[in-house]
Amino acid sequence: MVDDLKIEIAIEPPFEFKEKVTYPFEYYGLFFSPEFNKSGDVISYSGKKENLYVKMISGKLLVMNSWHKFQQGNNYSDFTWKNLQDCLQNLAKIFGEGFWEARITKLTTSVNLHYDATGVIDNLISYKGSPMEPMRPRNSSKAYGKRFATTHYNIKVYDKSFQVNKEDRISILPTIRIEKEMKLPYFQKRRKNPIKIYTPSDLLNPVSFDYLAFELFEVIWSLGFKYGIDPMKVHDFHDATVVVFMGDPDYRKVLKKKSNYRTYKGHERRYEELRNEFRIQDCNEILNILLEDKIIQLRPVEVAQKAM
Repeated sequence: MVDDLKIEIAIEPPFEFKEKVTYPFEYYGLFFSPEFNKSGDVISYSGKKENLYVKMISGKLLVMNSWHKFQQGNNYSDFTWKNLQDCLQNLAKIFGEGFWEARITKLTTSVNLHYDATGVIDNLISYKGSPMEPMRPRNSSKAYGKRFATTHYNIKVYDKSFQVNKEDRISILPTIRIEKEMKLPYFQKRRKNPIKIYTPSDLLNPVSFDYLAFELFEVIWSLGFKYGIDPMKVHDFHDATVVVFMGDPDYRKVLKKKSNYRTYKGHERRYEELRNEFRIQDCNEILNILLEDKIIQLRPVEVAQKAM
């Protein structure tokens, strides 16, 4: 469930950094090249390890990109708790003991669910009542996913099989991917449900798995879908207004703000009844069940044994 991270590793800058050399040099087994400003002055050094991008600035290394892809070679496979532990050990071999106490500033929790994403994406309209934007590849009008961005986090729900085929020309099983990219300082300070993950060493603790799993469930619970109920086919004018107002995130927000509490809750309750009556597929429930099953496959062995 761990994917894209950004960490800051405290280091004693090497001689080459202190002297601002203008040629590549080796450090931690990586080759770092100078980066210049418009005046031609060296401002930092950067290097790569597999898919990881490493930037050296005063007193620290910034390590970015997908740990899942670093360890597995892709990020469309499952990334189990055991895989994460192996990844941590491999990264510690590269960056030394300072890696364990590095500061995590960004963390993405994600999951790949084997399911045809088309219907889910087409009907997905909102996150916590706010409209989501379409995700499109370059030079294409096809929306293969939806995203929602705020100051502290980004949400993405998209067709992973489409993306992999488009970018790598590889065919995989139908897969829908859910991502929550978090700027951790905000989530660590939340009054409710803070995430107590500060350093890579915290990811050795099985409880970190539960923190990240909760965030994925929270995403699913907060997604809003249109359910294709035709207002012309309902019983009366009241039901038609329920379908129109509750099926659109903007209209729903207006109703919640402008009407009284009892009116809004009555519309919400009737909308659920109509969905059941018209046998409309509940995407939230489907994704929730898929995630529950996937969590069982990914979770730490010791936690899974306690649950048995």
